[in-house]
Amino acid sequence: MDRFMTYPTKVLASLMLEDYRKVMVNRRGEEEQFSSQNIADCLKKVIVVDLRQTVKVDDGVVIRCYFIGAAMSYAMASQKIKDSYAAHNEFDFKHVCSFERSMLNDRGPCDLFVTPGMISGGFSLEVYKKWAPSEMNLITLHRYCVAGIIGHKLMSSKATEIQVDKETQVDVGCKIHQLSFSPHTNSIGIMDLVKFLTPKNVILGHGEKSKMAKLKGKIEYELGIKCYDPANNDVVHITSPHYVKIDAKKAFVENCINPNAKSFDSKVGGTSDLRSKGTSSSPAVKETYDKTVAEGILVIDKTKRPKVVH
Repeated sequence: MDRFMTYPTKVLASLMLEDYRKVMVNRRGEEEQFSSQNIADCLKKVIVVDLRQTVKVDDGVVIRCYFIGAAMSYAMASQKIKDSYAAHNEFDFKHVCSFERSMLNDRGPCDLFVTPGMISGGFSLEVYKKWAPSEMNLITLHRYCVAGIIGHKLMSSKATEIQVDKETQVDVGCKIHQLSFSPHTNSIGIMDLVKFLTPKNVILGHGEKSKMAKLKGKIEYELGIKCYDPANNDVVHITSPHYVKIDAKKAFVENCINPNAKSFDSKVGGTSDLRSKGTSSSPAVKETYDKTVAEGILVIDKTKRPKVVH
């Protein structure tokens, strides 16, 4: 079997093979697969090809190398070989084009992909008003739609007409099809993830209320992990075993204090930068449960202690 290399490639090959051999044997202590003499004997069998030199290896196989400037050892093979390959793009659709509003009244078959997918407004609502009354049309919706909007109404009932707003009512004569699609994982995937991570707490922040409650119960029953499914604006309190000391200006702390808040001494110890001068004892950390949240930016520097700023 003939081996062809350019001059720079042959030189670099010797250096790279020898370097690889040294790393494997000297540093990692592995068994020597080949020696320096083996490398030299191998490279003696290499046929060196000059740039722009044409070499006929066999019938139909021709090598001609070109310098392409990326690296000394890089060269380019014959374009004749590249031309023999064919490329096919699965997404090179011949009949796909941008949709114009003037096409809403056109007759004939047409597939339209339009947003928002729940028909909550925008161009999809405009198209719905125009096409929904005709029994020749079909509306395809993905499985989940927020309750109360048109997409949800179309999937949850067989209404012959739907109130779009106070002044608009649209007849529904078209067919409705539900497509099982979701950009999120299902409950099986979530359970597998929680089981793998084994966190101390899980917070479900997105989804239908009934399904979130069902998943919450499943996580707590099967995995024994505390789970929360808070509604919007609800505050979840999770006790942390970690205590991180940070710097904060007195004005910031006083601004966050609620005079009606209930506080108690925590078992977690620590020191405070706000203690009175001359006091050497470390006061207990106060944990507060109220409806206020101290908001600020936590600044962390490797060389300094964390601090919170407005």
